[in-house]
Amino acid sequence: METWYQSVTATATSLKPATAAAGLVGCRAQPIITTTLEVRGVEELLNRVYEEYRQFCRENGKSVPDLQINLTENQLVYNSKAPFTGGMGLDDDEGDGKDKRKGKSRSAKEPVKSQDGNIDRGEPGPNAPPVQEIEKLIDERNEARRANNFPEADRIRQLLHSRGVALMDEPGGRGKGAEAKSVAPVALGAVGLSFQGASLVAENVKAAQTSRDALWDPSWVETHGERTIAKRVAAPKDLPLKLYTSWFCPFAQRAWIAVEEKQLDYSYVEINPYEVDDRLPGGYTKKQLPLEVKKAMYPDFIASSPRGLVPSVDCNGDKVWESLHVVQYIDERFDHPPYFLPRNDPVKRAHVRIWSDFVTEKMQRNFYVHLMDQDPAAQAKAKDVFFQECRTFARAMSKDGPYFLGKEISMVDIALFPFWQRFLWVGRHYRGLEMPKDKEFERLQRWWEATCNRPAFKATLVCQDRLISSYGQYSRNEGTSDCAKGLQSSLKQK
Repeated sequence: METWYQSVTATATSLKPATAAAGLVGCRAQPIITTTLEVRGVEELLNRVYEEYRQFCRENGKSVPDLQINLTENQLVYNSKAPFTGGMGLDDDEGDGKDKRKGKSRSAKEPVKSQDGNIDRGEPGPNAPPVQEIEKLIDERNEARRANNFPEADRIRQLLHSRGVALMDEPGGRGKGAEAKSVAPVALGAVGLSFQGASLVAENVKAAQTSRDALWDPSWVETHGERTIAKRVAAPKDLPLKLYTSWFCPFAQRAWIAVEEKQLDYSYVEINPYEVDDRLPGGYTKKQLPLEVKKAMYPDFIASSPRGLVPSVDCNGDKVWESLHVVQYIDERFDHPPYFLPRNDPVKRAHVRIWSDFVTEKMQRNFYVHLMDQDPAAQAKAKDVFFQECRTFARAMSKDGPYFLGKEISMVDIALFPFWQRFLWVGRHYRGLEMPKDKEFERLQRWWEATCNRPAFKATLVCQDRLISSYGQYSRNEGTSDCAKGLQSSLKQK
């Protein structure tokens, strides 16, 4: 116990702010805690780790996070096909039956038993599949691991986790290393220190949405966008129009602007299509969840967006997805000003569609290459191309201004606004991006100032630092979203 204590304490002093800001420091594959005394010992240990980190923050001029410990019981539900032999914590997905950091095999323990001497299987959660289905999925996952098909094994693990079931790998499997033989009911997103009989976990951990959430960084300040979300989330759930969206997604923001511009009553349904990592600010990642997991978590959303991508809308049973298609649907379904596509002018309508696509295919794409590519020379090249595309767009804008078509907004303005916001905020933070001072960019700056002051557009502007934090993995080219994968493919081909 003393060696472990010293090891964790020494490690804690070098933790990065993002790690401790999550509100949880945890370790796995350590000596099993079975008594109240030992649980209290771990609690005291974590309190000391937290205090050391608070001191680190104070000495280095960083915000001091509110770190707390939650202790909960961890009842186990065992697979009836195999006895419990002492799995430690949640599945680590490595498949060699050893702790990766220490290189030590996990020790076996006797299973927890009830008073009548039988194994205490606990109670499955309300969303847990039937036992037979769980056992079938466990068998399929074990076969996938023995075949070294780890993506399929990960998919099954995430699917079970979305239904409130956490796999526990144990030594002695027929394949390489540990094999899943038991499961434990968990709250979706719960992570942390899991032990036989007791666990230190972050209860109901989720990506931060408001300043009341555990993973919200104390340096973030709620602004127009967060206030709009709070208002719309509080709206009656039976409104005929539902917007399925994600606060950080520029494509989803297009649909969000559209419903705000039309001054519609709608229900805002937040979708998080990514994994939650409580070591990162807000828990935000760009690690996409499998479609099967999204179906289990958000069935109504998937019914309106078959690919599981935001945004989508459901209006009295009308289901539409893809950002610009949603904007056009909103414009035509609610046929009153402001109009996003000019009425009675087929040429202008065509041009609006052309330049809306240009934003996505040219301006957005080259910016994200600049953001994601890790080669400085390639970044510089992408920036030059991005600037060229911006100038091409600016020359197509109305000379009368301030908007793309002149005095009235259109779908082009809605298409560009969320991305220009990221060009300025995210690009400057991660790549030092500064816009040129020529006449084309002066025109774009005039456009940006006008759109920012338009109430519907302003209503979607979230906390700048929060948005920047959510793009950290993109800046390191670690994203696995569909958008990231498409760009990564082009980076490999250069």
